[in-house]
Amino acid sequence: MENEHEGILVVEEGEGQGSLFRLVQETTLIGRGESQGNKIVIDNAFVSRSHAQIVRTERGFLLRDLGSKNGTSINGRQIEPQVDHSLSDGDLIELARGVVALRFHESEGTADLPGEEFKRLAGGATSGEKAGILVDVKARDVWVDGERLAPSLALKDFELLAFLYENRGAACSKDEIASRVWPDEFVTDEQIEQCVRRVRKRVEPDPYRPRRIITMRGYGYKLVPDA
Repeated sequence: MENEHEGILVVEEGEGQGSLFRLVQETTLIGRGESQGNKIVIDNAFVSRSHAQIVRTERGFLLRDLGSKNGTSINGRQIEPQVDHSLSDGDLIELARGVVALRFHESEGTADLPGEEFKRLAGGATSGEKAGILVDVKARDVWVDGERLAPSLALKDFELLAFLYENRGAACSKDEIASRVWPDEFVTDEQIEQCVRRVRKRVEPDPYRPRRIITMRGYGYKLVPDA
């Protein structure tokens, strides 16, 4: 029987951030270097040469850690090596204790539909409606003018946008943003500004004349999601 499931992986954090990989083969190997037949190559010393694999089946996709040194996790929970684990649309796969994070999307899952949390926040809006910016925090999806953002935002970029979205219409100081997005790190104003610029490039009709993420001079930023 022909397999109609289609999947993609989007690198959200680490080497190759923003890259998209289509899972079109029966088995996709993930690891460091190409010598092991890896189709998704992660150039990081903490990633094993043969780190993990994703198998495409008639029922969906299965992830297996191939006995890697630093492990693999799904949605923050480390998986047992050499055992197949089912993947669901929106799952976050982390390699080597989070050195690399990849978001899994499946065409027959919820990839083309907003989740329940999104529907609640959006008041029933669907992907075909023009709705400015909508953020589904649970599924970690962003919708811009009725279209889901792909590839997904990088981890810190998403967290910044999610924080502004939670406080939409209100001014958020840079200190508040730093505490939320970088809770255990020292962060400069320039780092925050760079993060904002990256997000604007993805969600603004004209990032050089922003109307959705507004700069509050000398203070911080405000999100106007329906602008």
